[in-house]
Amino acid sequence: ESLQDKASCSICLELFQDPVSIHCGHSFCQACITQNWE
Repeated sequence: ESLQDKASCSICLELFQDPVSIHCGHSFCQACITQNWE
């Protein structure tokens, strides 16, 4: 797994913007996880 893969959101596939981690340890952009959580 490359550094870019580790620093990329699996929702938008871009580098993290305001990254957040959820309880299982996965990280996403705050906007992506907020939009997809609803």
